[in-house]
Amino acid sequence: FRCFDELELIAVIKHLEAFVEKHPKIRLIMVDSVSFPFRHSGIDAARERTSALMNISTTLRRLAEDIPVVVTNHMTTKLHPVPQTVPALGDSWAHQPTTRICLSAGKPGGGEVPLSCPTGREKDPPRYAQV
Repeated sequence: FRCFDELELIAVIKHLEAFVEKHPKIRLIMVDSVSFPFRHSGIDAARERTSALMNISTTLRRLAEDIPVVVTNHMTTKLHPVPQTVPALGDSWAHQPTTRICLSAGKPGGGEVPLSCPTGREKDPPRYAQV
C-alpha cells in the first residue's frame, strides 16, 4: 500500500489485521515512514496526532506478535538546550519501538555507525559497528 497522508496511513494500518488474516503468506510488515504523513498533516493538535500515533502503535504491536514489523521514523535536530538528534515525531513515539536501529552517514571509506539502542532509552548508549 502507498499512503500519501495521515488519514490514508491510519486507514491502512486499521485494516492490516484483517488483510494479514486473508493473506497468510505475508512474512513482514514494513511502514516507511510513519513520520512523513504526520509531518505534513492536517492534524494540527498535538493531542490528536499523539492519539492517532498511539492507535497505530497498538495495532502494529498486536501484529508484531506473529509477524516482524519494521517502522521507519525520520530524525531531526533539536537545538536547545544542546544540539541533539531526536525522533521527528517526538517523545511519545520515541518510546514505542522495542528495538531501535539508528543509521547515520559516516566518513567516506569508514566511520562508526550506531547499530541499535535495544531499550530505546537515552541512558543506554547505542552499540556501534565499523563500516
